[in-house]
Amino acid sequence: MNNTTLRMKWIRVPRIFFWLLGFLHGRILHAAALDPDSETVTSGFLIHLIKLFSSACILRADRSRETLKKLWPDAESAITEIGACKVSLDAAPSSGSTKDSGAQARAKEAQARDRAKLLGRLENAKERLHKSKNLIQDELAKAQNQADATAERLLALIGAYAQGVLRKPVRQCDLPPVPVENMAARILAASDPGETGRENDWKSIQEYAKEDV
Repeated sequence: MNNTTLRMKWIRVPRIFFWLLGFLHGRILHAAALDPDSETVTSGFLIHLIKLFSSACILRADRSRETLKKLWPDAESAITEIGACKVSLDAAPSSGSTKDSGAQARAKEAQARDRAKLLGRLENAKERLHKSKNLIQDELAKAQNQADATAERLLALIGAYAQGVLRKPVRQCDLPPVPVENMAARILAASDPGETGRENDWKSIQEYAKEDV
């Protein structure tokens, strides 16, 4: 799984630079300090940095939506095909008596061929559904892993910055919180008020795939 960070300004800057920047903001410019209310290091720069992270998550979600846009139709088509095949199989006539006339025997052979074709279509649809489900799942996981890796890196950089501001080791409680993004929820949600989210579609795909393992 690809755990590289999101595309975001400052995220690949060395930690020593953040320490120096924190020292500059805290010691010389007096633009950063320990907030007496929240008891965390705060500055306009840190607020901007966390906003950049949120924006990077939004852009990553947009890219995932574009990727998944190609996968939803095939998954939906596979679900429709599975349903149609099951209905046809349930409606197929029973085998009937073992003592059949020639015409009846030929009819049964034709029914067996039709059933075999339906089963083949059903298996093909199941394979398509599982392939689509795995691709969607992989994309959601990749986006989440990248967001988590970015949040972890960002917290380390903020820690270095805070050390520069305070000029002493810092604790986790000294740092402003970096929001934990649920990328799957963001990606599946409607991006515009007039759109419909994909939460129910994804739930249906998972349920059908689970039924037809």
